[in-house]
Amino acid sequence: MDNLGGAGKNLLSNGRQAASMSHSISPMGKPSQHSVRTGRSLPSWVAPVLYVACGVIMTVVVTRAWSFDGSSQFARIYAREPPERTCEVRSQLHEFTFRPDLDYLRDVCEVRYNVVIPEPRVRCQTAGSEREEAAIPQFRVLGERHSGTNAMRATVYANFKVLDKKTIDTNHTHGPYYYQWPRDDFGITEHKHDEQTQPFVNSERHPGVSVDDLIGLTVVAVREPISWVQSMSKQIYGGQDRNKFDMGEVNEANSNRTYAEAIDAFLSTSWEGGDHVYGTVYANLFDMRYRKVCNHLWSSLAYSQNVAYIRTEDVLSAGSKLAFVDAVARWTGWRAAENADTGEGRYFGHGNDFPAKVTKGEGDERGALVEAVNRYADRRIERALGYVLTLEGDA
Repeated sequence: MDNLGGAGKNLLSNGRQAASMSHSISPMGKPSQHSVRTGRSLPSWVAPVLYVACGVIMTVVVTRAWSFDGSSQFARIYAREPPERTCEVRSQLHEFTFRPDLDYLRDVCEVRYNVVIPEPRVRCQTAGSEREEAAIPQFRVLGERHSGTNAMRATVYANFKVLDKKTIDTNHTHGPYYYQWPRDDFGITEHKHDEQTQPFVNSERHPGVSVDDLIGLTVVAVREPISWVQSMSKQIYGGQDRNKFDMGEVNEANSNRTYAEAIDAFLSTSWEGGDHVYGTVYANLFDMRYRKVCNHLWSSLAYSQNVAYIRTEDVLSAGSKLAFVDAVARWTGWRAAENADTGEGRYFGHGNDFPAKVTKGEGDERGALVEAVNRYADRRIERALGYVLTLEGDA
């Protein structure tokens, strides 16, 4: 074999390859299990190139998947699904028996009084009365005189012992709006019948209290306009003598006035000083009513976790007060007293005759009152507040 020439060696080599290939083909023409792979190895530079190419392709795929629909497809595939949570979405502004036309009021308040009422925020309330974020245990009520604010306050404080009474004068019927002196705590500085400003909070003493959510619940109270005017004409609790209803009791020169003349003067006179007016000038009684409603809605939506708009007529009976207490417990998560206290006729403001004032007034006086209210009230605003004025005075 060693003496074979180059041609002989080539023939021998080719013969061995042919024999090897003949044994590597199965009867069906497929490679047998004993096939022998032959061929040259890849150049050394191919593997790094393939590695880099694969990395580029994977980077592109991941980037596209991450940006698809603004979220990571991979995260959705591999992330562990969080447990389902029962959540009821509720507006910051709660309905009791009526929801005001806030869209219309927002436009009117901004155009007429330069008051920007914020949109009610949306909150998540979990199953039952447990809130995701517990309401701060402070309460306030805002509203004009003779709007049932005392009854609201008394009902809430009698039924919810959780309320914070440390910074207010709880013996004063018009709280809470006082806070400790010197002013080192937090609270509301204005009287409930007045226009409100930003609440006060000492961030150093109360670092976790946000001024935007200072109060757990604020009630904005209003009253039907005809009975409200009638009560205001009997006692204004503020203003000046010139603002009082007068048929000679205040100024003897007005003793010859008819009721119609006296009520017209009462509704048309401007308010320019005195309690619950201060530096603000109101064109007339209804201008004061509407401007304060705008202010109270702004203040409550800006600084309260929960806001309830309440028409006084809807909470006069004991049953309606019980319903109101139950509603407050649902809105806030506060625990109500086991034995509900509805006041048994005591919670009607300055006197027990509050319900009677709604229908008091007969004959010519009643007709003159209704006509005057229709003349000075804004029907569209009253409708947004939940009242429909007619010439007969029905609401």
